[in-house]
Amino acid sequence: MKKIQYEVLMCTLNQVEEHDGNLHLNWEEDNFTITSESLLIRQIQNIRFEIGEKITKNKDIERAHLITIKSGKTTKKEKEVLEKLLKEGFYLEDVHYSLIKLLGGSHHKQVKQFYTSDVILEKLQPRIDMKEVSHTTRAKRLTSNALLTTDIYAVPYEVKDLDICIIPDNELNLELPNMNGIVKYDYKDMTEDEQRKYSEKIELDASIKTMFEEYKKLTKGNIDYSKLKLAEGFNTYKTPSRWLNEDNRLVMSEEISAQQYYTKNKSGEKFIAYTENQTIVINEELLEIAEWSTGYKLIDVESIAVNNFDGMGLVSWEFSQVLQNYLQSDLKEEDKHLITGYQLRLPQIKGFFPMVNIKTYFEQKGVSVIYDIFGEPHDTSKIDILGCESIFKAKLDTSSGKKQWMWDNIDEYKEALVTNKYDCIGVANFAHEIRNNEYRNITYQLLSSMLKLSQNELLALATPQGEMIANALNIYRKEEIEWEDIKYVQVYLNNILENKESDDDNYVETAIEMLNLNKYMVFDKKFTSFLFNHIKQELEQMCLGRIKLHSNYLYVTGDILGFLKYASKFNTEECKDKEHRDKLAIEKIEGTLKENEFYMAGTTGEKILVRNPLMKESEVEHATFIEIKDEDEMYIRHLKNIIQSPVNTTIFQKMGGFDEDGDELHLIHLDYNLKSSDLEWMLNFNYNNKMEELKEKVQEYFNSKYEGKEVVTFADLIRKDLKVQVNINDKVGEEGSEWDIENISEFILSSNDKTGTITDINTTILNDLNSLYRKVNSGELSKDDVSIYIKEFSLSNKIMKHKQGEMIDASKTGAEVEIPEVIKKRFNKRPSFYKYKGKDESGLVKTNSALERFCKKIEGLINSIKVILDDKVRDKVKEFKVTNLSSYIFNNEISYNQYEEFIEPLKKLKKEYGKKKNGLIEEKKNINMYSKNDKDKEARKIYRKKWSDLMKEIREKAKEICPVNGLRGNAVIAITYEKSDGYDFAWVAASDVFLTRLENNQTESYLVSRSADGNIDYLGKKYKYEIKAVKKKENYEIKLDGTKLEDYELSICVYSKDSDEKIQALAKLKNEEFNNLKLVEEDGYIKINIDGTNLGINQKCYAEGNLKQRIGQTVKLNDVLKVSPRSVKISVDVN
Repeated sequence: MKKIQYEVLMCTLNQVEEHDGNLHLNWEEDNFTITSESLLIRQIQNIRFEIGEKITKNKDIERAHLITIKSGKTTKKEKEVLEKLLKEGFYLEDVHYSLIKLLGGSHHKQVKQFYTSDVILEKLQPRIDMKEVSHTTRAKRLTSNALLTTDIYAVPYEVKDLDICIIPDNELNLELPNMNGIVKYDYKDMTEDEQRKYSEKIELDASIKTMFEEYKKLTKGNIDYSKLKLAEGFNTYKTPSRWLNEDNRLVMSEEISAQQYYTKNKSGEKFIAYTENQTIVINEELLEIAEWSTGYKLIDVESIAVNNFDGMGLVSWEFSQVLQNYLQSDLKEEDKHLITGYQLRLPQIKGFFPMVNIKTYFEQKGVSVIYDIFGEPHDTSKIDILGCESIFKAKLDTSSGKKQWMWDNIDEYKEALVTNKYDCIGVANFAHEIRNNEYRNITYQLLSSMLKLSQNELLALATPQGEMIANALNIYRKEEIEWEDIKYVQVYLNNILENKESDDDNYVETAIEMLNLNKYMVFDKKFTSFLFNHIKQELEQMCLGRIKLHSNYLYVTGDILGFLKYASKFNTEECKDKEHRDKLAIEKIEGTLKENEFYMAGTTGEKILVRNPLMKESEVEHATFIEIKDEDEMYIRHLKNIIQSPVNTTIFQKMGGFDEDGDELHLIHLDYNLKSSDLEWMLNFNYNNKMEELKEKVQEYFNSKYEGKEVVTFADLIRKDLKVQVNINDKVGEEGSEWDIENISEFILSSNDKTGTITDINTTILNDLNSLYRKVNSGELSKDDVSIYIKEFSLSNKIMKHKQGEMIDASKTGAEVEIPEVIKKRFNKRPSFYKYKGKDESGLVKTNSALERFCKKIEGLINSIKVILDDKVRDKVKEFKVTNLSSYIFNNEISYNQYEEFIEPLKKLKKEYGKKKNGLIEEKKNINMYSKNDKDKEARKIYRKKWSDLMKEIREKAKEICPVNGLRGNAVIAITYEKSDGYDFAWVAASDVFLTRLENNQTESYLVSRSADGNIDYLGKKYKYEIKAVKKKENYEIKLDGTKLEDYELSICVYSKDSDEKIQALAKLKNEEFNNLKLVEEDGYIKINIDGTNLGINQKCYAEGNLKQRIGQTVKLNDVLKVSPRSVKISVDVN
């Protein structure tokens, strides 16, 4: 079942313009985007149907029933526009649109708002709010309403018949060991020395402020730059900000007005610059990272608040069947499978709900009734959804000064659903069947946090993936051609096809079909270029830490049997009393799982669990998956794809504050022995004979570092028993306020997401810290040499982890998060591997960290592969006399004069294609090709569409120029393959023609296909291959050109590896000392035979002279036009 698709107009703030006091949206057709159904879209569609008539006669505007506008980070001027937009709305032609009072699910990162026409909004907003509440917590109500924006499968259901039982959260304050946390530093605790530095720092900050004020005042004045010298030397003359940020130097106050030099930026803007002798150095003590300079300190923590079942719920087997039957209604019976858990979305309800036979469980335990958070009883034989109060986002009424539920009971809530015409259950996603042999990417955040890591472990980790790439290159890199190696190329292509992000570029399908038809095309220039680009991209992803390991991303929930025991406590009439329920809610539950124990049916043993984004090594969980020896295990043994976590532990805080409402954990298997890795995949690293040396060093490293261990797994790279950093101020809430546009606008305008900045700074800290540890471990530096830096970096890391928690809280409160200036200044440049994220290299810094050293090796490997797929392919084609590839896609029966008229128009089209292609290549430099950010994903989607549109445009224009396929195919080859240029254009303009011709020039095929019993393993996927022979076709006679070719120029050449016989034959031609000349065909190439010796003719000469139809004809030499050591240009007659 696929989610239903709708059209939405998605725009950005810079498309909003003001005319005559009103805002107007300057939209484009490309802004209309297809998106999946949500409860919000479903309500809008229902209202449109109810209204019955069109809102406007303009067909385009009539399509725009829902509009999103992203504002992102804004300038002061843009903020003014945004404020007006939020409060007053905008016009599309004559239709007015206003803000819908909700936010996108990732609002705090994207700052995206939703708008609809006033006609629709009048009916829509009450349905979203469901109940009029004048005083509420803005953030919680906006995000509660935002549940309606999630993409869903809309499962039709009579919601009034739904039995939803919500019980109190199990919130405890527990004393747990091995915890610490960051708190505000009390300046009363400063030492005398710290007080001195603190006072000097305040004076320095005042001096810096004064300096910049004076500089700003100076540069705003009228400066006659003609009287100043243009500074020469980028690092000799700098602006005050550059001296401060790059060298920790301050331009002296008396020097600010000394105008002697200026610099220019790329756009030509001029700035006054200064030399070093006009500055003073800042005391390094004032830039140290310490408690007094950051305002934070680390303390040990003895107890924390734990919510054991945060966001957790269950659905009954019977209700699950309803959902499952709908979701699998389009599948054949044999393809249907058990769905074990659902991410559900209803107004004010969000959670992840594993399927458990709760009715039978309660029956067997003698629990006939459960009382909910309102003190209302639920017959356990009728419960469809059982969840904790954290799934219910309806505690929004603050009119009494306290947070209260909007509803008096669950029936009132359901009545509101019916009244507001909600007629379905929203399933955002569901637990898919686990792929036992799946390989998923890890991240650079994880690798940067692993302080024991070196480049050697990274090379070993990358080996399984690297071997797959090396296998795909076997046919090119081996001394002899082994045609069966094409199977590895085919497997690699099939993986590209399976992981394609869109259907826009279909060359990979063309390539697979091409190789299935003719094995020699594996050496085609267009194909090898395509293959190199994909391998290069995969290797560059490795440089971003995206190394594929045997692992799965899986939903996580709590201890289900513990949860059922907890729910069973609310089964007496005493639970009608709130005080009694509250007492039960803070009682400690004895769960089935203990500290570090996890459960997933069918999985046992040690695993590594990670939650992204990771900030510290201590967030990585060394997990032990156990079998449960309990009779109640029968209720959960079907849950083979959902991780269950223990209760009464620090696990939630440890792993980035995850909850159980739909979060996923990365489960990494430990079945790969790093110590056994073979680095042959490095392909004679960089062709500098370093391969054996590299392998020896890596083996020596493993034998030394892991002495006595036969098996080294990923778990051995991560330190255990580190202190868990907890967020002491977790769950800080926002005070209530009036629910009106004024307050909503204020909240949106105050949003300032720093999540990316926090994680980037933290990555820089960890990268630098890893570099220090490497130097200590290698003996380059002693611990004493770096102790002060390690102390500073460790404190910085803990503060940034704390800031991550503050940022999460800020999304609920609208509070501003401030990063200490000394940390921002120290770590203001990102690691060099950020260039693979699209960052300008000039703003990055190189270190000696494991990941950066690994990147250098991979960059060398990329260079090696480029040589293999370029020079080595050319040499191999010549050495093994591989038939001229263009001969397989050229029709020799078509004469040049038949397609000559199309040559020039196609050349112009080829030039147009090249210009537009180069434009897109330049545009790509400004797009982050690897980021998971929604904005970058959308940019890549638009970019791919531009490529697709260009391919389509060129293909159609080529057909317009030359509608006859055969003629177009030959003409395109004449201006590409025979000119050794533009192979890419050839396959855009005539791929259909080429594939048809390859069908007539088939060789045996090396076919691969996915199969469970296949004998080729590709990162957990199995493939089988078969060799398919073809019946040899009878040779047909080429229709010869009987016309005489006069005064035609031929370029004849020999190569460095050619025999002495050929070199002598060339000399005979140069000296005109031969007896006979004629044209012959050899391996698909047209050659000139000089007294029995064949020499090559430049392919550029083929087409115009129609040489392919002159095989066997006599050549008469008229003149020797040009002579060079290995070639000669001659004028001839041919007949």
